[in-house]
Amino acid sequence: MSFGIMDQNQLQTPTRTSSSIERCQAGLSEAEIELVDESYSRLERRLPAMTIAFCESAFEVHPDLRTLFPRGDASQRVLAASFLGFVVTNLRSEGRLCELLERMGSRGLLDAVTALEAEHIGRSFLATLSEFEGSRWTMDTAHAWARAYAWTLATIRRGALGRPLARSESCGAGRMESRA
Repeated sequence: MSFGIMDQNQLQTPTRTSSSIERCQAGLSEAEIELVDESYSRLERRLPAMTIAFCESAFEVHPDLRTLFPRGDASQRVLAASFLGFVVTNLRSEGRLCELLERMGSRGLLDAVTALEAEHIGRSFLATLSEFEGSRWTMDTAHAWARAYAWTLATIRRGALGRPLARSESCGAGRMESRA
């Protein structure tokens, strides 16, 4: 994924909040957000190694992804880690995350990524998370991360289509239906 169009200043990590009173802006349940947040907290100090492992995993499964993640491009890995941190720390934010992701989509963030490539990226991302979480990786954690990835991807794609999410579609009051 080429993150070159993102300004590093857009990815400043805000202060974390754990208030369960705040509305879930990403359409995830409070329990899912908490699982993602706890997992991220355990992984955060290992993000540099994770981004390298993610790229290796993605290239192994889908070698064509190398064009999206240039080998040896440390700045891309730093930006990818910053992007992940920004998304996770803003899952509860009041519309900010939604608006930013839509804006990134409208600026072409995923223009070069096909649906199949996005699927491969997601699988590699989850496999990397699982590897780094080890015995703490549960089905619930996997499900929460998968939903967060799917929502993030869908929000960026909606922005690319010039069709921002309505507040009732998850950026405001709504929540995604949980798969049972």
